[in-house]
Amino acid sequence: MENTGFSEITNERLFYTGENIWYLEVALTGKCNFNCVYCNRFKSELDVGSFYNLLDSHYSQIKHIQITGGEPTTHPKFMEIMHRCRDNAIHVGLSTNGSGNLLDYLNCEADMFSISLDDYDLSILEKRGYKKPQLVIDNIKALCAAKRYVNIGLVIDDLNYTRAEEIIKYILSLGVNDIKIATSTKSEYLPVIDGNYEKYPILNYRVNRFKNGLDNRGNQSCDLVPECGIVKNDVTIVGNSHYPCLVYFREGGRPIGKINNSSYKNILNERALWAEHHDCSEDEICKKYCMDFKCEFNKALSNIEDVEISVNGFKYNSKLEEIIEPSSKYGYDAVVTFKKGAYGCKYNEQLVVKLYNLTEIHNRYSTYDNKGKIAFESDIHATGQWKYLADLKSVVISDATEFNEKSSDESVIIKEDNV
Repeated sequence: MENTGFSEITNERLFYTGENIWYLEVALTGKCNFNCVYCNRFKSELDVGSFYNLLDSHYSQIKHIQITGGEPTTHPKFMEIMHRCRDNAIHVGLSTNGSGNLLDYLNCEADMFSISLDDYDLSILEKRGYKKPQLVIDNIKALCAAKRYVNIGLVIDDLNYTRAEEIIKYILSLGVNDIKIATSTKSEYLPVIDGNYEKYPILNYRVNRFKNGLDNRGNQSCDLVPECGIVKNDVTIVGNSHYPCLVYFREGGRPIGKINNSSYKNILNERALWAEHHDCSEDEICKKYCMDFKCEFNKALSNIEDVEISVNGFKYNSKLEEIIEPSSKYGYDAVVTFKKGAYGCKYNEQLVVKLYNLTEIHNRYSTYDNKGKIAFESDIHATGQWKYLADLKSVVISDATEFNEKSSDESVIIKEDNV
């Protein structure tokens, strides 16, 4: 999934089997000092106390927390909340209109910034609802100069779709890392873009879709699958409620549950039940607004669950919790061969752990590939903090005695440690 460029959608997450929140998006406030023409405004303030209790209940670091709004820098506890998130997350992102104080941006401990900029013409930006657009541009330049990761949110509508390529080139000239270009929910225009942007993964992903006449939302972007798998460990908080996603909230969808007096485990249980019983392919909000990369992620999840595995002639389905016990009969337990459609070799051993649900290994294995030994450290559980293959079609585990030390990159050996 890395080809989309979106940090929250990766191969690692695709095969995640842990019980933690992976991606947490938090709207601090509905207030904003801009009045953007395409924005769905809302009135809500984060229940800060309940949010802190949620963070305290999470015994390990969350992979990514994204702070958003409204305009989050207008919240009176903005800096305090940002520092608190920094203590509880591996990555902290900030979605902002870019009009905040530069020193606050530099000191808020965000390691990635998503900033809105929809044009290069200051007068048009003001017409779109921007206040002090030159300040936004100056802050973008300063953050780029300070080597912060900056991703620009570029919304395409009837005011700029004919100049999309010019705007892209201007934004890239500011030194940004990427551009998340998207069509407005209030517009039917697709931009015409001819350039090659392979250096910018998110921009390249979206531009290629536009070139093929595909929108970035709903059924026009990707065929929806019934179950939203991403919602199980992707939490969106607005006020004192948690929603399937921010888009679902903004388009008037109902919350899944409350966050007050609730641990993260309870919240994830509620989300798992929602995913199991909610048919996204029949939900009007999902059908119209679900983002392309999330559609593709859910589709990939549904494909992985249908992988068929053959072990020494016996077939298993990955939905079954079959465990392959180690054996000392051979020097190696098994050889895993990935058929055409799989790619990469380096992380195959973790994929085997995922498929066979070996949730507790306790130093029993060392793993090898044809590039040398890779040893697991300490006790490992199926927490999913690894990288895995994506486009897996089938797996064949053959008798280890057939293994040839000089086999190709498609093979991985798993050996039992004598401990």
